[in-house]
Amino acid sequence: MIQRFLVVYEHGKRNFAGFAPDVPGCFSTGKSLAEMRRMMREALESHLQWMADDGDPIPLPKTRGVE
Repeated sequence: MIQRFLVVYEHGKRNFAGFAPDVPGCFSTGKSLAEMRRMMREALESHLQWMADDGDPIPLPKTRGVE
């Protein structure tokens, strides 16, 4: 099943950072927004896979952005 999680991006002085509010502990950084988006996707996929491998419950996406 494909799920979509909200990701919040922040632009710092030298990089971008991102985190998923519904997946505690999942975050990443990148030098550009494009790199940040790619890295965050990988971070989410890996984080959720580790949770599944450990038998932890997978969170449901609940947080929404303004549409």
